[in-house]
Amino acid sequence: MRKTVSIRTALFFIILLAAAMLTGLVGLNRFAEIAREKTEVASADLEKLSITLSEIEVSLLQARVSERSYLQSQTDEAVAQFDEKALQINQSITSALQFMGTKPEYAENTGLLESLANSATAYKAGFDEMVKAQRALGYTPDDGLQGELRTAVRGVEKSLESITKHPEMQAKMLMMRRHEKDFLLREDPEYLASLNDRVAEFREFPLTNYLNFAQKNDIDALLTQYQTAFTSYVDQAMKVKDMRMELTAEFGVAQPLLDQIKENFAQAKPALQKQMDAAQVQVRNMSIALSVAGIIVFAAATVWISMLIARPLMAIGTALERMRENDFTAPLRPSRIRETAAIAAAFDAFRQDMALRQGINAQISEVIAACASGDFSRRIALQDGMEDPSGLLNGVNGIGEAAQKGIDDVLSVIEALSRGDLTQRMASGHKGIFLRIAAAADLLTDNLSQIVADMSHTSERLNQTSGQIVGASHIASQRGQTSAASLEQTAAALEQLSSTVKDTAASAGAAEKFVGGAQARTDDAYRLAGEARAAIERIRDSSKAIASIVDLIEDIAFQTNLLALNAGVEAARAGSAGLGFAVVASEVRGLAQRVADSAGEINKLVRSSEKHVGDGVDLVAQSSASLAAIRDIVGNVVLRVAEIAQNTEGQSHGITEINIAVSALDRDVQNNVASLDETVAAGEALRSEALRLGQLVGHFKLAAQTGLQPLPLAAE
Repeated sequence: MRKTVSIRTALFFIILLAAAMLTGLVGLNRFAEIAREKTEVASADLEKLSITLSEIEVSLLQARVSERSYLQSQTDEAVAQFDEKALQINQSITSALQFMGTKPEYAENTGLLESLANSATAYKAGFDEMVKAQRALGYTPDDGLQGELRTAVRGVEKSLESITKHPEMQAKMLMMRRHEKDFLLREDPEYLASLNDRVAEFREFPLTNYLNFAQKNDIDALLTQYQTAFTSYVDQAMKVKDMRMELTAEFGVAQPLLDQIKENFAQAKPALQKQMDAAQVQVRNMSIALSVAGIIVFAAATVWISMLIARPLMAIGTALERMRENDFTAPLRPSRIRETAAIAAAFDAFRQDMALRQGINAQISEVIAACASGDFSRRIALQDGMEDPSGLLNGVNGIGEAAQKGIDDVLSVIEALSRGDLTQRMASGHKGIFLRIAAAADLLTDNLSQIVADMSHTSERLNQTSGQIVGASHIASQRGQTSAASLEQTAAALEQLSSTVKDTAASAGAAEKFVGGAQARTDDAYRLAGEARAAIERIRDSSKAIASIVDLIEDIAFQTNLLALNAGVEAARAGSAGLGFAVVASEVRGLAQRVADSAGEINKLVRSSEKHVGDGVDLVAQSSASLAAIRDIVGNVVLRVAEIAQNTEGQSHGITEINIAVSALDRDVQNNVASLDETVAAGEALRSEALRLGQLVGHFKLAAQTGLQPLPLAAE
């Protein structure tokens, strides 16, 4: 006996081979994944540190920019920006140190990063000290040491205003101010010595240059205050300058440290990438070798098992194809697979049964073909020894008998209907579809009987109704003639009313034109008032321009006076050679003073003129407002007159349209009278058709014992 195996065992063997191969591949992939994860983590760490270093570098450069911005603008906003960037640098360095502390491989760069942190801290501290020193100097000329220096200068200059006979003293003060300005521009401490020399020279002026001894003491005290304030300012400014240089040095220390750390991380990336590539190549080679071996073994086992299963099944398929051609003798192939062998045995039993049933199917086909052609008399002959366990043969014969009886009964009912006999009914005893056909035929007969009875009743009612329509139409025709006469009288009255309203509309239009002319003149008056106001406004603007010119003349006179003063100082310094020039300078100062006095008087007159012009503008504005109110009132009157004219014209059109509508209504009434006459004729024709309908319904034969009643009419 041939030894057999089951499909489950064969598939289990294949699954074991596939599982072994997949297990090896999964192990290799897991090994590769672990190696890749390690390298990716290391690469991500490097990338994270590189990003952190880039953020530190950007923040450091932004802090440097904020420092420069503060030196230029000297505002607290620039200080806040620097503090924000310094905080970001500190946070980034702290985060990087914490991360590198957990990675022993970054120990070499940890020291460099700590040095960078110390340098950044020193840079922040130096900036804070510089800001503190700069605030002591003062951000504006009115605060800090700048404010003290400016207050001292103003005190000295105000005290010298009363000394007009010795311009050389003002000139000496101007030299001190020049040294002060030179230091502010160049920050050179030599200008402090120059200013001290000018102060010493100023103190050598004799007592006769002053009004009294007390004035000399006051001016000396103010000079000492000025000299002290300038000395403090110079010392503080030089201190700020040194702090700026120290900040630059601290920034120069931090940048190389950051560049060295970035270079170290940049060199570590290629080695890490090379390690990752080598691990991937090793895993790929091992995976290829294992895959090739597994595929060869798996393919061989699969082909062998598939042949054991496929060959018997192909033989069964060939036998099935021949059975479709009514050939039941095809041989079957033996199989070593238990399931396919069982399928072959079952198929052989089925083939024998199919051969037995083939003869029965032939007879059934003949009976069905006869039924399809309308012959229900054919039956299946049961031979001796033929079994009918399912009752199919008796069932087919029963179908023919039931169909024959049902069709005969339906035919008898239809023939009775064709003769007009509504008393015929289907015989009893039917089942299934013929029972439904019998019920439908009986219902059809009953409905036809009901319809015929209703039509008979309807013909009688239609005859009565047509007579009523004829009588009503005669009465309506007489009433229409009376209405037509009344409408003619109404049309004549409306024609007279339309003529009267048209005359009223013409009068309203003339009034509208008259009021419109008044409105146009009011608009012209309002426009002229506006032009007058604009002209006065231009006069006021001209007065303001003249005032500006006078102010300019005063400024020129003041500058000329100052130039004459400087010229007098230079002439006094020149001695006897500048006496003539001193006389000219004195005359120029006198001329400038007279010009300033005249300009002041002109300015007063112009200011007075501006006030009077402003009053005129206000008066013209009030007049313009009054004219605007008058214009609005006249406009409202125009609108009201226009509305009256428009309404009157609308009434005229409305009456005309009413007159047209009444005329049309008159025509429609005449047409209705004619239509009523036609309705009378149609009613007579309708009565004739109702009589004919009653005659047609009388040909049907109804069952008197059924008690059928006519259906109710919709008109009842």
